[in-house]
Amino acid sequence: MLKIIVSGGGTAGHINPAISVVKALEQELGRDNVEALFVGAEGKMEMSLVPKSGYNIVGLPVRGFIRSLSFKNINIAYNMVRAIFKAKKIIKEFKPDVVMGFGGYASVPVLYASRKVKVLRYVWEGNSFAGAANHMVGKWAKKAFVSYDSTARFFPLSTVVVSGNPISSRFLSLKAKSEEALSAFGVSPHQKVVFVTGGSLGARKLNDSVVAYIDVLKERKDIFIIWQTGSYYFEEMKNVVGECPDNIWIGSYISNMEHAYSAADLVVCRSGASTVTEVASGGLAVVFVPSSSVTDDHQTKNAAELVASGAALKLTDAECVERLVPYALELLKDGQKLAEMRANIVNFIKTDAAKVIAKEILRDVEN
Repeated sequence: MLKIIVSGGGTAGHINPAISVVKALEQELGRDNVEALFVGAEGKMEMSLVPKSGYNIVGLPVRGFIRSLSFKNINIAYNMVRAIFKAKKIIKEFKPDVVMGFGGYASVPVLYASRKVKVLRYVWEGNSFAGAANHMVGKWAKKAFVSYDSTARFFPLSTVVVSGNPISSRFLSLKAKSEEALSAFGVSPHQKVVFVTGGSLGARKLNDSVVAYIDVLKERKDIFIIWQTGSYYFEEMKNVVGECPDNIWIGSYISNMEHAYSAADLVVCRSGASTVTEVASGGLAVVFVPSSSVTDDHQTKNAAELVASGAALKLTDAECVERLVPYALELLKDGQKLAEMRANIVNFIKTDAAKVIAKEILRDVEN
């Protein structure tokens, strides 16, 4: 029996890769031979998303530090200490063989608490620029799994394994315009579909881009918009737009993302590591709008090679509110361009990242 504690979360981009690695371990050993416990941050989306995937999760009272001077950091530091003591108790009771962090501040107390316990420690970093949590705990890891060669500089080089980005197998077998996908959103087979998503939490600029042209979109019955606003913005966007016509679907979070991808003729999205991997694996035509607020502009770097190779297009945050909808509607007319993007993006598919990570872990366990 392999016992593993998986920590991290905050967004689907941290949670879904973690679930994929656990499933890969189960495929290697058999589900009955793997016991996984997830540890997340209280009140964050992992507390609901992980149980839906069939796994147990425990929450820690942890939040990320505010990067400017703030008295709130005093309370955040206090809760971090509480989280470390709770993580020590979890580790003592669960007795894991392996502890693995997937980014997000919940991974910090867990990796820290495991330092003086005989356990194998790992981290995974999906972006080209390591997040603060992984940068902090990476020095305690036996191996650091990364998606980009450039990320190696954030970890001891002897520990780095370039594994790629673990994603669910459901993204590897997408069927374009499947009946199930179209039916899930109420799309007519004759409509062109644009899927707009800012990720699980949402993106202000992408939402504002849709709102800016909502009257135009309402009139375009030949176009269908699947609009994932993110949990932060759903109520606001719903109130701004009012009653949506039958050619716009609006929701805060899409659990069956494979259906949204399958239905889409064009995807408009951020370029976080998991999103880039998902659209590449699905062979999708995509316009990236990298977030301008992330550390070291790593979303632009995540998308750079795809854009340079004609596998994707890019707009900046600064221009997207004015340009995004007209740009997307014009692009939908260019079938040849869309086909070229789909053909080029499949060259960036890495399908075995979860299996690579699982095999590395099991090799270390056996030794």
